[in-house]
Amino acid sequence: MGLIQRPNPTYLRSTLGFLGVFGLLGLVLTFVLASVGSQESGLKSAYDSAPLCVSTADVSSCRFQGSARIVRTYTDKTNQAVDVAFDQLGGRVVSAYLDPSYPVEWQRWKAEDVVDAELWRGRLTTVGGGRTTSNPDSLAGSDYTKAAWISGPISIVLSVLLVWWFVRYRRDTQEHAARWSIEAAEHPASAQQLPLTADMASFLKQEAALGQHPYQIVLAILGAAAILPALFSVVFLIENKFFMWFTPIMWTTFLGLAGLLAWWILHGVGQERRDLAGGVFLRSTGAFSVKVTATKYGTTVNVVVDGRELSGSAPSLESIESGVGTVDYLPISGDLIEVRDESGQVLWTRFAAAPTT
Repeated sequence: MGLIQRPNPTYLRSTLGFLGVFGLLGLVLTFVLASVGSQESGLKSAYDSAPLCVSTADVSSCRFQGSARIVRTYTDKTNQAVDVAFDQLGGRVVSAYLDPSYPVEWQRWKAEDVVDAELWRGRLTTVGGGRTTSNPDSLAGSDYTKAAWISGPISIVLSVLLVWWFVRYRRDTQEHAARWSIEAAEHPASAQQLPLTADMASFLKQEAALGQHPYQIVLAILGAAAILPALFSVVFLIENKFFMWFTPIMWTTFLGLAGLLAWWILHGVGQERRDLAGGVFLRSTGAFSVKVTATKYGTTVNVVVDGRELSGSAPSLESIESGVGTVDYLPISGDLIEVRDESGQVLWTRFAAAPTT
């Protein structure tokens, strides 16, 4: 008897669930874009409506326009920057990057040159007749808002796919459990309950030991996932570009995928801990089939007994074929333990290599 080749009926469903994860990331991006757009639009409105200062006693809520003295000019990477001092404000020194959309004769400025400048809320907004990047009118608040309106609906649709995937996953899990119960009732003698052997108990104890420290597992995975985005954030901070539009996406992507990995590990460990607590394994005697599912991402192999698909780790299950014999597996996790043929020859085992004849 050969392998049973079957297409993967859940491939589309898994793909939609994967897209749903991007929907959640898109919602985070939409929130960030909307927040930044709202903040920058608020700054622009406050700046445009601020009155001109009539005295130098208090310039915290008005736009101070006057003469400023060039302290120095310099470049940060490719950005032109300037430090100026307002002698009318007690020599107060402020810095800003020049807006390249409003070019000025920056190269001709020398220390102690006097230029016209404007100060608002501690920001150098104009200098020498040109805007700086600190000027609210130079901010792209409306562009962020437009981007949020675009990403929002798309992200909501994709997030609905994730909800749909989760509902289908729960329904499939319940249907599988119901089918296994029915098949167990219809074939009461097909699977025996036997006490765990020493090898099985030792293996499960090693696996269950991971589940005794779930917080350490989660923190270790999240910590490892945070290394790369943290390095990028440090670089951005050094370059005075700490907040970039993709920064929250980067953090959410790495930590989100790490969280899914941690959940998957803890879920499997939890099932094996319950198998260990139960103290038994199941032995199915009779026909079994080997199901090979091929997708664009690879091939998975499962042994099917009594309608239940059992999974195994290395060595590969591809070394065995459908046939008749005994199959040992754990009742809750469905982890495959050992497969033998009718003569008792080991075809596959989790604990040792099958003998060759």
